[in-house]
Amino acid sequence: MTGLGLPSVATEMAWIVVVGAPLLVAVLLAAAGLRPVLVRIAPWTPVPAILVALFADGAMATALDPVLLGARFGADGIARVFLLFSGVLWFLGGLYAQGYLQNDQRRVRFLGFFLCAMAGNLGLIAAQDMATFYALFALMTFSSYGLVMHSGSAEARRASVVYIVMAILGEAALFAAMVLLGTASGTMVFDALSFSAMPEGTRQLATVLALLGLGVKVGVFGLHMWLPLAHPAAPTPASAVLSGAMIKAGVIGWLRFVPVGQVDLPELGGVLITMGIVAALGAVAIGLTQTNPKTVLAYSSVSQMGLVTVGLGLGMTSVAIWPAALTAMLLYALHHGLAKGALFLSVGVAPGLSDAGWSRLLMRVGLILPAAALAGLPLTSGAMAKTALKLAAGSANPSWATVLQMALPISAVGTTLLMVRFVSLIWRAPGDRVAEPTPWLMRWSWALLVVRSATVIWVWPPWLVQDLTAKAVQGKAVWALAWPVLVGLAVALFAMRFQPLRSGLGRVRVPAGDVLTPMVSVGESAVRMIRVLVGGSPAVLNRNRKPGN
Repeated sequence: MTGLGLPSVATEMAWIVVVGAPLLVAVLLAAAGLRPVLVRIAPWTPVPAILVALFADGAMATALDPVLLGARFGADGIARVFLLFSGVLWFLGGLYAQGYLQNDQRRVRFLGFFLCAMAGNLGLIAAQDMATFYALFALMTFSSYGLVMHSGSAEARRASVVYIVMAILGEAALFAAMVLLGTASGTMVFDALSFSAMPEGTRQLATVLALLGLGVKVGVFGLHMWLPLAHPAAPTPASAVLSGAMIKAGVIGWLRFVPVGQVDLPELGGVLITMGIVAALGAVAIGLTQTNPKTVLAYSSVSQMGLVTVGLGLGMTSVAIWPAALTAMLLYALHHGLAKGALFLSVGVAPGLSDAGWSRLLMRVGLILPAAALAGLPLTSGAMAKTALKLAAGSANPSWATVLQMALPISAVGTTLLMVRFVSLIWRAPGDRVAEPTPWLMRWSWALLVVRSATVIWVWPPWLVQDLTAKAVQGKAVWALAWPVLVGLAVALFAMRFQPLRSGLGRVRVPAGDVLTPMVSVGESAVRMIRVLVGGSPAVLNRNRKPGN
């Protein structure tokens, strides 16, 4: 891919525009007279990031000494992949939001948070040093609180509290990892980190802290509780970028902070593989009990990020496996970002499913295509990502290779069931109606994202896919990808047709946030016990209470 070949001043300006344009528009929204123009300009602010992703190369690295205290930005291969799908999601999500919120009196406030979160997300992707990454990661995190809290409902308040508490704990762990790495290596620049030269204890502690801190954003199982609460509470365009783009910030953070490709960490890699498998299968089981389409998609994200976690674990078990594992992680991030964004946006345009004729048919096709990609149907982007992960797994330790050979098809069956669940919920009770008829900006931005998700398989960067395309369309590979989807569809059809089974499953309910519910109950019980121990039993307190008090 031909690079831009920009001189240093132009390179600096390009990065300033990528990060600064959304922030500038957000600040100028304070001027009431400029708002009508700024509202129309805002969705276009991620376009520079998309252009950088398409046309830049590694030469576009710079340190903005006079502007941002030496903040370093660059367009290496990892950054370009993430900038591409994230920029597309923010662009189409912004256009969608204009229609979705056209009658919302809080639209300007939402847009301000949306733009700040966008600046943080796009900036951290290109950040080449730990301090810049952390600052922009924090900007994205705290701005996202406003997106989750937007409606101000009881549901939104609970979701936003859980989100921000978990996010702060995660950022504290990440900050500690950053301090350890910077102190041990004497540098804050990612490329200059020499993990092999660090004391083993420091390296392991910093790695665990980074995995946990960034794992909150990724939605690692056990740290995922905010996801199924935040997505239903947030407006649909916010849900699309939260799941499609912002949880991937944790993935790129892993690629920067964790010593993959430099040292072997087989024990820790094995733990991650196990956690990834648990997430891939467990989140499906919980998601199937949900009745809100956006909650189903949230658990689907937890499941899919479990497969990304498996890829990272494979790369940590052996330096030799890392190139194949990295390819799988990048393809999963790109594929999942576009497909999941399209599915979330479909919730808002679902009233169109009741249209007549060709419009209704096109709406249903647009709903099924990204769902099929997530399930891994052959000739979709999901099939390419799953092929890459299987190739990486085949190079792993024989015991892990055997486990993954069984777990990955089961995961595909589960994802198929989850997608059937989502589609059936949408078709039975179409969407969150925000206007009638559905604004054209919502329909067209959703349709463009569906098309982008469906066609991305044919425009993969050649350096990324290598010979994956040929391997993914071989007869044996096609059948290996197809049979789990067919089994999932058969199981779903049987469950829907067999009345006793359908009735039994219909009564199973796991509250959104799952493990959070018993944790809260235990916490409340502990608080009551402490109060009794400190202040005496309720009976004693009542007996000692003076009349009139």
